[in-house]
Amino acid sequence: MAKASLLAAFFLMAGWSCGVDESTRTAAPAFQTDEVVGQWVSMWNTYDLSLVDSLFLTDNRLTYFSSEKEGLIRGIEAVREHHVGFGFVEGGKEQENTLWLDDLQTQSFGETVS
Repeated sequence: MAKASLLAAFFLMAGWSCGVDESTRTAAPAFQTDEVVGQWVSMWNTYDLSLVDSLFLTDNRLTYFSSEKEGLIRGIEAVREHHVGFGFVEGGKEQENTLWLDDLQTQSFGETVS
């Protein structure tokens, strides 16, 4: 699941530069990969639905591929509902199991992260 969700996040971020007139675009702020991945892990460990909005684009341009559901999920409302289906609630809840990522390795290529 972690790889699919991270790939979805990557494609959302990579899509930022598609079709933009380079002469009018301003430099993007440095992307804090480790921080965002930490927030994503925290969201899954707390099942806090309110954290979904802090990690994803909050309108209908959002697209999300889930490793648990076939097909493309479109829009923030559908992504929220997807997480509600796993038991996410506003403010979160105590979880018996935890998610973690070891040995996270990233490389920055200017405005792109892999």
